[in-house]
Amino acid sequence: MIKAIKKEYGYHIEFLSNIPSKKNSKQMVCKPYPRLISSKSYKKWVDDCNECVDTLQELKNANIANINAIEVDLYHKLNKDGSEPKTKFDLSNKFESIADYLVDIKFLTDDNYKVLPQVILKFGGFRKEQGADVFIYLNKDYEV
Repeated sequence: MIKAIKKEYGYHIEFLSNIPSKKNSKQMVCKPYPRLISSKSYKKWVDDCNECVDTLQELKNANIANINAIEVDLYHKLNKDGSEPKTKFDLSNKFESIADYLVDIKFLTDDNYKVLPQVILKFGGFRKEQGADVFIYLNKDYEV
């Protein structure tokens, strides 16, 4: 589900499954009081990631406060017959889910512009599973 590798430039984190949009999957619950909650698919994704992060202690509580840049390559899954799927996804919504998750596990202190001054989002193409490669550049001398 999630793999992390410490690199010379910072971190390479792989999310190896579909990343549900946190923003577009909210549900309104009215009892006992009106509130928005995350969808079951988003909660399951977080739970699956947490199971893996428990073994990746270097990610939890790193509290990184400033980085040079974050680059996210998002991938889509091909159909079983090898054709491209008709469904499309919004890169920014998936990035928000990833960024919020990294803040929730205290890898990043926040996802505001002071912590993430440069965000690069790319569609990486197609592969066997949906997911994302996240490159976190800590070294100011490293060119993105």
